[in-house]
Amino acid sequence: MQGPARVLIVGRDDAHDHSLAEKLSESGFESLIAEITRSAAELSGSRRPDVVVLNMQSSEARRRPRAYVALAQTLKNTTLASRMRIMCVGADSKLDLRKAAPHFDDMLIGEVNADQVCHRLHALVRLNTMHEELVRRLGTSARYGLDAPPPIAAPGTIRDVRILVLGEVMEFTGLKAALSGSAELVGALTNTAALDFLSRSAFDTVIVNAGIDIGPYIEFARELRRNSRQYNLPLLLLADRDALQGMKSLFEAGFTDVVAKPYAAEELHIRVDTLVRESRFRDALRDIYSRARHFATSDALTGLYNRGFLMEHLESVIADAARTSQSFSLARLSLSNMD
Repeated sequence: MQGPARVLIVGRDDAHDHSLAEKLSESGFESLIAEITRSAAELSGSRRPDVVVLNMQSSEARRRPRAYVALAQTLKNTTLASRMRIMCVGADSKLDLRKAAPHFDDMLIGEVNADQVCHRLHALVRLNTMHEELVRRLGTSARYGLDAPPPIAAPGTIRDVRILVLGEVMEFTGLKAALSGSAELVGALTNTAALDFLSRSAFDTVIVNAGIDIGPYIEFARELRRNSRQYNLPLLLLADRDALQGMKSLFEAGFTDVVAKPYAAEELHIRVDTLVRESRFRDALRDIYSRARHFATSDALTGLYNRGFLMEHLESVIADAARTSQSFSLARLSLSNMD
């Protein structure tokens, strides 16, 4: 297990920097705030960040928003992109949001909320760790002379998206208009109906369209997460801003992300696209994990990698840790009575 994920925040914002840095520390991140002119030194150092957060609410970004988007585009076109996620926070209508969105792994629009930033950072870091580990395992398999599936990148254009919408029936038409041409929407009026739909059909995400009273939907989120098959299904909550004050508790209940009402169609489209892209990338990585196993590297009884593969793999882990000045932990388990 690697040490704390490192987050580089580009752009100083006196109104939010202290609270954001505090939340990041509480959440187990190692963070650094730098102006865009100093970011190159941090990005080229031996201890590179796991996530770069471009703070569009910083004074510098407000003056030069295009420079921040250009930095994201440059990073996406370098070899760093395979080992580092790029996140945009505090974007507003001064940017062409849909044009800028493809350059980021995640984009939070509007006022910065530290709890939401931390929650989304955890999701990006988990996905990045999963991707890195897969690439490393495929490299170890190649050294064994085994044919293995090629490594994959995050998906580009998202097609054939199916969304289940639970809640306010009067706003269903508005949601369809906001997501027009990008997704098929299916409506459910009650928690029970929504759970029934999910048991019988596959969806890319669930949108809970609430108002002031979100209490009934918190139980829905908890019920959804009790089902192992639905544990990672994206769950997006739309609710009045006043109902989102305790955002951390909503994430703990099982919501993947939240959007405050009223929202712009562009914002909803970007949030849904981000969640679906992330979910499909995770599913693709899992598929590659299962296909990458081979009898020559696995124990026949347990399906676990054998000792030879482990030692070969550890060499690459240690080499990566030394190259990136990153610490890591190794846990050993002993299993008895396997028969």
